[in-house]
Amino acid sequence: MNKIKILTIGIFTLILVSGCTQNNKKPFLPIQESDFSRIYELAKRGDSEAQRKLGVIYGKRENYKEKFKWTELSAKQGNTKAQYSLGSMYAHGQGVVKNYKKANRLWRNAARKGDREAEYGLGVSYFYGNGVAQNYKKAGVWWKKAAVQGDVESQFWLGQLYLNGAGVPLDYIRGYMFLNIAVSNGHQKAQILIDKVNKKIPESEQNKAQKLAREWMRTH
Repeated sequence: MNKIKILTIGIFTLILVSGCTQNNKKPFLPIQESDFSRIYELAKRGDSEAQRKLGVIYGKRENYKEKFKWTELSAKQGNTKAQYSLGSMYAHGQGVVKNYKKANRLWRNAARKGDREAEYGLGVSYFYGNGVAQNYKKAGVWWKKAAVQGDVESQFWLGQLYLNGAGVPLDYIRGYMFLNIAVSNGHQKAQILIDKVNKKIPESEQNKAQKLAREWMRTH
């Protein structure tokens, strides 16, 4: 597939700098020992959510061997959040050998059940060609699914796809709309990009896109 050309508004330059991270994560608060013991006992008895939470705790403690162990046990029971987390470990080589194909398989399983983070992850894989053939159209499909569920990173990236006509029809109004939605959900880089795009898109189209963004947010 041909590489995306950099447009005069420099949109994809910012995409590559921004990276593929979720920026709406909640801060991790220290857990009390009594709570840890309770979660650990539940996890040992096979509770998939407790296993997932235990994996999160070990991850914050940077014990990735234990994180992988408990997250995998949870994922095997069909816990979609654990499947996403385990896929991310494979994608980043965290506590395991990096393997995008395994990451995508886990994300796909979770995405089929509607997990928005997994949908976002698949979009990133198709955008960069990580473990799959690079395909901007499929990236857009998965980001649309996640965007509808409120995933701010997917809203941000989807807006850039429309502004460049990459895998979707070229549509400045729709692209600007998704950037506005991302800004409303607290995405700082989307605001930086909007400031750049403002110089290239007529004010009438900006106003139309902002109206569409407000309508979209009321119905999603």
